[in-house]
Amino acid sequence: MRQLVQGLIAILLLSLSSLSYAQCDGLIPDLRELADEGDMNLGFAVNNSDINNPDLLAILLANGNMVVPANALKFGPIHPERDVYNFSSADQIVALAQANSMTVRGHTLVWHLQAPAWLDPTSGWLDLTPQWRERWTRDELIEVMRDHIHTVVTHYRENFPGVITQWDVVNEAFRADGSRRPTIWQQVIGDDYIELALRFAREADPDVKLYLNEFYDSSVSLGEFALGRDPTYENSLGASAVRSDCSDVPRCAAVRALATDFVQRGVPIDGIGFMGHHFIFNDDWPFPADYESLAGWTKSLGLSWALTEVDVGLRANVVGTPEQERDQGLRFRKMVRACTRAENCDTVVFWALTDAVHWQRDQGFWDGATLIRDNGEPKPAYWNVYGTLYRAFLSSTTSVPDQGLSAIYNEASKPTK
Repeated sequence: MRQLVQGLIAILLLSLSSLSYAQCDGLIPDLRELADEGDMNLGFAVNNSDINNPDLLAILLANGNMVVPANALKFGPIHPERDVYNFSSADQIVALAQANSMTVRGHTLVWHLQAPAWLDPTSGWLDLTPQWRERWTRDELIEVMRDHIHTVVTHYRENFPGVITQWDVVNEAFRADGSRRPTIWQQVIGDDYIELALRFAREADPDVKLYLNEFYDSSVSLGEFALGRDPTYENSLGASAVRSDCSDVPRCAAVRALATDFVQRGVPIDGIGFMGHHFIFNDDWPFPADYESLAGWTKSLGLSWALTEVDVGLRANVVGTPEQERDQGLRFRKMVRACTRAENCDTVVFWALTDAVHWQRDQGFWDGATLIRDNGEPKPAYWNVYGTLYRAFLSSTTSVPDQGLSAIYNEASKPTK
């Protein structure tokens, strides 16, 4: 029976690459079915407007078994005033997940962006001036962080038990050169703010998995440098296909050193998030790093790693060209395949459902960063991810599915740079 199913899938895949998602529905296993088969958490970042859109909701429910609130759990939206918490938006997303037997990755408890004005009037976009840095004492800001983490994590542990299984406790704490990002938390509290955040989260929920989330790739680091956000990139190195050893990537080496120290001292930490934000600027743009190699050090520490915030932005003026979309698909495939091959990676999160609702749409320079077009049509990236999960979790032999996957998922089509 299993071989019959494989054979039918192989035949169908030959003709599915040009169909809309709705047209494919019911003909082949969805991404969620493949992920469930491999006990993988396959997540999509969503906003409330997404889950209130029937077409987008259908895509989410069919393809994901994990939901990540893209913005609703961030400090500003959920804690708009010092003594006021607003859980309504995040609760709607978490309740949807609970009702559909999905889990949630909580994103994020401590970050320098999207902070409320009462906490940081720059919202993390600028280095704090002495005037605002001196607004808080170390003890005061520790108490603010403690209250925020305890309140938010406890709310979801008590009201939606077992639904949030992972938390990004601290997000983007390092610069490209491996130094600490000069956030309000770093400048006022000091180097131990990350440890304190992890300890507060564990106090609030003894069972949830706690992660540090960070990006390492050259293209994202270059983007921060171009925006004036991280001047350290000019003399630093980001990860790429030719630089995938953590020791050669200063930001990765700094995270590894911190995680090693935490494990040795018993600071609560369960995993590291490796962000998958990528861009394609031209035909020679570097391929993503080998994440299996970049994250390999986590296993020896007894930690998990997750591939988070995965997207591959295309230049807005060339979105939709076959060459760029084919290249994009290969990059998605490379990242996802690394997780399927690693024993201690069980989570992949895509950073939007479709191009239409991706955050880059409003930026003007990058676009088309997801698996699915505005109209619901799966892109080559979708089928590359599909083929990767199919091979990893459903296929008992590579020969049968390859017959059907060859047109859209060809190992020999282009070298993995």
